Amino acid sequence: MNEWMKLLSGNVPGGVGLYFVLLLTIALVLFYFYRTSELFTGKHFRWWFAGSWFFLTAVYGLVWIHHPPPQLLKRYSVAFFAREPQDRWLAYFLRDEISDRTQPYQGAWSYFFPQRWVYLADFDDPDSRELFFTLAQKLSLQRFVLGTVERRGRSVSLTLEYFEENGRRKAAEKRLMIDRQHPGRQLMEVMKWIDQYVPQLFFQMEQVIDDSLFALARDDFFRRRPQEAVRLYQKSLKMLDVDEQALKWVHYARIRYARHLRRLSGERQNPFDFRQRPWEKINRRARNRLLLLLRENPRSYMGDPYLNMMIAESFILEKQFGDAEVFLKSAFADNPFDAEILENLSHLHPSRYKDLKFRGKNGILEKILIYCPLYEDILIEFVERLLKISSFHGEPPVKVREYLQRYLELNPASPVAWNLLGKFYYLTFRNPEALQAFFKADSLEPDNALVQFNIGVVYHKLKNLDEAEKYFKKAIAINDYLDAHLYLGEIYYERGEYEKALKEFRYRVAHKTGPDDEYALEAMKGIRKCLEALNIPIPGAGASNGKASPRAQRE
Repeated sequence: MNEWMKLLSGNVPGGVGLYFVLLLTIALVLFYFYRTSELFTGKHFRWWFAGSWFFLTAVYGLVWIHHPPPQLLKRYSVAFFAREPQDRWLAYFLRDEISDRTQPYQGAWSYFFPQRWVYLADFDDPDSRELFFTLAQKLSLQRFVLGTVERRGRSVSLTLEYFEENGRRKAAEKRLMIDRQHPGRQLMEVMKWIDQYVPQLFFQMEQVIDDSLFALARDDFFRRRPQEAVRLYQKSLKMLDVDEQALKWVHYARIRYARHLRRLSGERQNPFDFRQRPWEKINRRARNRLLLLLRENPRSYMGDPYLNMMIAESFILEKQFGDAEVFLKSAFADNPFDAEILENLSHLHPSRYKDLKFRGKNGILEKILIYCPLYEDILIEFVERLLKISSFHGEPPVKVREYLQRYLELNPASPVAWNLLGKFYYLTFRNPEALQAFFKADSLEPDNALVQFNIGVVYHKLKNLDEAEKYFKKAIAINDYLDAHLYLGEIYYERGEYEKALKEFRYRVAHKTGPDDEYALEAMKGIRKCLEALNIPIPGAGASNGKASPRAQRE
């Protein structure tokens, strides 16, 4: 029954509940007119109610169709695995070459779910065949092809299996022998077999790069290890004939590597320092090469959404959002279901979201989680934004819990998601559930200072000061979690240990992170309270206020 309610509610504001409330309100208003006015007869009541019901249902239905619930989405996929670690490069090669040739979507509710999206969640073994099979059932992959590479003596075989009904029914199976030195020769045969059962493939058979280092480098790129990807690409290119297809991926990796260097270097401190930083040099050189490819071969690359997205990403790194928007719009038109394209769209200026028919940044982030519930970084950003908004406007929305629980169904070993769920319960005054979620996160990642701090906060809220003190000290011992010092100061102050409290408050103020550091401001207030309690003159206060401290008044 609950699933049916979610399906009918869809993404419509207020859902089916608001629909019935409005319908009931209309009925009561019309019934009032029927009972109080002789001119408003029973016939009028029936006609007006039928017309109102039809109009309301039509409006609700139009909104529902434009924002369908995730349950209606249909996904298809291809996945390849290797029995032996030394053959993984071959599985990566087949995965990426076939995924690149797969039509990204069919209609408004059916789209391709790439195997590489499994990397977006923090799984212990993302290359596990069993993990993908489990995700296929939980993610509702209606149909998918599973390829398994295994050694048979000196030869390598590829077993292809076609599954329907979310993996519950195997519809076909085939075995092929693969040339390990030149697997690209068998690629057409593999694609023909897949197309027989999942007819969504393009057959743009340009030259393939069936090199083991290149396949591993591209996999490192998808795993978000750009430095390792660049190293393997450069090593691979020394042994390959340099061609555009190879260089394209090298430049992609360099842009991601530039992004990595930018994060390490931080923002420019001096706004008048116009010197080019190392990451800017790498980023611009890679972007210029990609733009040159696009200009020299417009027909070959015009419909390449990943190329357009990476060019846009390089512009976003330098905050050139106008240039980035041009390429992102092209990429979005070619594949509106791609999670990475949508993520880059979320970095544009908020004024551009309406033009792209998104309800602000939260609307884009939610769309990503609908298409790819595995995207842990987006889940964190989405939930944190909603929790921050809720701190000013009351309780956080129920959708926070729904998305967190959805992710935990897919990845129950995520300490990040358990910690966020605990934060949700804490903000909704459900402290026992919050502790349970935080303890689960602690069991999965015991050296996480944030989790220890959150447990301490809940115990402090419950007035269990001894337990709160224990967990705050744990958070400090792990990596000197600054905000724990503020809470320790509060605990010592409540116990009357003013000297110890003063020490903690002063430590927190001394490590202020900026002018808007709210916890440091609270620590300043704590210092004042402690000084008053200890009958110590407050610096800068003087004696003009004429008030003595509580201790002085007692004496």
